[in-house]
Amino acid sequence: MTSLELVINEDALVPAERFFRAGVDLLAWLDDLNEVPCDWAITQLRTGSAVAVISATEATSESDDAMVSAVAGLRSAAAGHVLDGWTPDAVDSAAKFADNFAGPSGGRSHLRLVRDDDSRSETDAVDLTERLGAQVAALKPPTRTVPGTVRGKLLGVNVNRGNRASVRTRAGQTVRVGFSNVLREALKDAMYKAVDLRGRVKKDPSGKTFHITAFEVHEIEKPDIDWTQLFGCAPEFTGGADRHEFLERLRGPA
Repeated sequence: MTSLELVINEDALVPAERFFRAGVDLLAWLDDLNEVPCDWAITQLRTGSAVAVISATEATSESDDAMVSAVAGLRSAAAGHVLDGWTPDAVDSAAKFADNFAGPSGGRSHLRLVRDDDSRSETDAVDLTERLGAQVAALKPPTRTVPGTVRGKLLGVNVNRGNRASVRTRAGQTVRVGFSNVLREALKDAMYKAVDLRGRVKKDPSGKTFHITAFEVHEIEKPDIDWTQLFGCAPEFTGGADRHEFLERLRGPA
């Protein structure tokens, strides 16, 4: 299991407002990085400076990946580029979190991966500097929001801290889902089923949908007949012509 250690103002006094605001922003950011919604818990808490160790209440490969991505992404942002796979929402949330460390702080702050085997490397930590928030914000790509639909398998629904879910499309892409209280029960009932969500979708500069605010949810019913069972069900469909002749009639010579 992987955890995240957040240290604020190492060896210095920590304003309570900064500590709690940074914690809330960190969780919102991890939500945008995690492919399947989950809950997070504080597993260690120390004072002197403010030190909090955070991990998923039920560790999964997705939650571990989100924490690894958080540190790697901030290191990339400090170097001037967005980590591959980050959505515009993840960039925005990262900037909001990092902005908590803008201005004089009185001590060094960092975000560090904590691994089960207690191993460490230089890439497992990133300094939370005064400039980092602005560096991340400068990398946010433009987005557009339009009416649309998302179809795929509903992987997770979490209503403990806002209404969040994820859908995995047939192309293997994960789309984050927001929804109102009205859809809570419908989405819970549709867990791990194929669904068609309709609402307002967010698209990145390439036109890829990465988030939908769902207004409607429809389960996609599995047909009673498999497509392989359709072979031979209409033998007179081509009027006696073989498939090549039939297609040529429809489309003309190739």
